[in-house]
Amino acid sequence: MKPQSIFGVLDSMRAGMGFNQVAHRLNASLDDTNKITSKLHEMGQTRLIPLTNRYKDARVALAFYSGDGIVTKIVPSDFYDQQDTIYSLPPITSERIRGNNWDYIVDTYPFVAKGKIKSEEVEDMRSRMQDVGLTFNNPWGEARNIHRMPDQNQTLIGIDSGMFIDAGNRNHISLELKESWKSYISTVFPIYENGIVSPQSADTNFEFISLHAPNTDIVGFDHTKDNPIIRESDIEPPRKLREGFVESLLSSFSSGPR
Repeated sequence: MKPQSIFGVLDSMRAGMGFNQVAHRLNASLDDTNKITSKLHEMGQTRLIPLTNRYKDARVALAFYSGDGIVTKIVPSDFYDQQDTIYSLPPITSERIRGNNWDYIVDTYPFVAKGKIKSEEVEDMRSRMQDVGLTFNNPWGEARNIHRMPDQNQTLIGIDSGMFIDAGNRNHISLELKESWKSYISTVFPIYENGIVSPQSADTNFEFISLHAPNTDIVGFDHTKDNPIIRESDIEPPRKLREGFVESLLSSFSSGPR
């Protein structure tokens, strides 16, 4: 799919996606559309590939591929979830736009490939979130909202704001666990370290690429471990057989029954 001008993309989406909250509101307010367009221009984003219009159940945000491994999302502020949680992809940058009747949040994220998600993996993620006091905010507990981190374990993450809500089971996420998650995310995606998304240029690549660091030793993330960030050095190699054990075993066979 080729990128389109920001004007063309927003105009077609606000006119043809009335089931979507952002599109519906932009269709009701040309001024809001102009403010969002202006903000995207200010960010250096003038060409976009729409990612939302394939899903008629994408009822809240509009998502776009901005090239060079960056995804941009527009979310109504009243649907925006600012909770600091784990197993959820945080924005690289976040901007608030004040419209005539509604406010909007424009976030940027690293592109994360989806991969095939099995139903049992969704349930495993549901269980993990219960451990830290959260659950899926229906209908977010669906495979299409869950993607795979580019680590060795392909750790599952939620990609939508508002995807998780309080499970009411009194479990909670410790500050240490939140910090570990931030460290994990910034190690896998170094762009989080400086928080800078470069403006588009004539050389912007609109192939779907990942910005992850290719040579990290990150295996995955597991909140149940003392050190949740799993590195290659943390994985125990197979135990070496006790010296002489094989020889003595073979000797006992060669000596025959006693």
